[in-house]
Amino acid sequence: MKTKMCRVASVFILFLGMHCWVSNAFTADIRTPANGPALSVMLFGNSILQHGRDLSIGWDATHGMAASSQDKDYAHRLMDFYVKNKYGQADYSLNNIVPFERSIKADDNYDYTGSTLTAIRKLVRDGKPDIVNLQMGENVDAPGLTAGQYKNAIIQLIEAVQEESPGVKVMVCSSFWGGSAKVEGAKQAALEKGIPYTDLSVLNKDENKALGLFSNPGVAIHPNDLGMDRIAQMIWANMDPVIAALQPPVLQIVGEQTGTPAAGIPGSAAFPVTATGISDGTYSAVLNDAPAGVTGSVTIAGGSGTLTVNTTAATLRGTYPLTLTIGATTSNIFNLAVGKGSLDDVKYYPNPIQPSKGLTYENMNFSNISAGASIKIYTMLGQIVRELEADASGTAVWDGKNNAGEKAASGVYIVYMEDGDGNKKRIKIAVEK
Repeated sequence: MKTKMCRVASVFILFLGMHCWVSNAFTADIRTPANGPALSVMLFGNSILQHGRDLSIGWDATHGMAASSQDKDYAHRLMDFYVKNKYGQADYSLNNIVPFERSIKADDNYDYTGSTLTAIRKLVRDGKPDIVNLQMGENVDAPGLTAGQYKNAIIQLIEAVQEESPGVKVMVCSSFWGGSAKVEGAKQAALEKGIPYTDLSVLNKDENKALGLFSNPGVAIHPNDLGMDRIAQMIWANMDPVIAALQPPVLQIVGEQTGTPAAGIPGSAAFPVTATGISDGTYSAVLNDAPAGVTGSVTIAGGSGTLTVNTTAATLRGTYPLTLTIGATTSNIFNLAVGKGSLDDVKYYPNPIQPSKGLTYENMNFSNISAGASIKIYTMLGQIVRELEADASGTAVWDGKNNAGEKAASGVYIVYMEDGDGNKKRIKIAVEK
């Protein structure tokens, strides 16, 4: 799993109406993955994403402005709650987009290849992210700006990111505080580039702002905890399918991790499975390291299904740790036990046998036995009556006669079974003439 090491030292300049201030240095916030998805996410944003401590405006924190704590701002809600709860902890970084916002001009043909876009290119080139989210627009101060002019800036930014990290999935957001040109321009850019668009301007309501919680109006119009979570939810709605598409297919065996063929050798065992990124259908399964005589197939429907393992070798015994492969998809290791413990599921019928009732009742049928298992039938006094051996299919038939070919007398008999692995079973049967 990749670990992204990037640090950004930039200065926030935020204009809100007639208010302006300069914040402390903006430093990228790094999270190292732990058993999470093998992907890297770069979140680009402004003070809503992260803002340095500035006591002159009553802001004594370093996370998303106006959130009550770091875990309540939208970046950490998105990555440490929504993404983590579904996919595990992903690698991500928070990155400053304010200098680029401030460089946007009311110019139809402006070329943004200057220093601000160059700095973003370097961040992306060094980070090589799989996903980039662009949350921006709040700091754009370009009187007369049109939707087309803003679209031009956003498209150049998207293309720069895509050039520096080939295959990256880019997502773009509108300004939280709205502005028709910025909202429409961002939407048009996303449509033209075929990327996910999140319209945060629908959250531009007092209920989503920290009004009354901070004396400085510039801080107070930032999203409160509710607004931050709603931002996270909206971005998550677009990011979830993007992450899912980037994940390698996974086939996971669930529940019982050891299976024994139900009918002995040959026989079959079924394992429940879950599947991510695997289309519905039936697949031939490759059982890695399986001995000869073991084959498998998987049937998937709606993200779950069944792995069926078949054993055809009559002499196969033992427990085998296997992994399952379908195409490029490999499951977790599981254990296949063959020819062991099957005496627990022995079936015998009819009981009692009643020759006088006709052919259906004159033979005792044994099934679900290990191939080659011995079957000895005794009288209640311990005298041997008949010795049998289970065939390759795990079955045996007693015709109601003793070893001399004579019909057994009516009464109760004891049957002792033992297979090649030392498993034993004792049952009672009866004969009625």
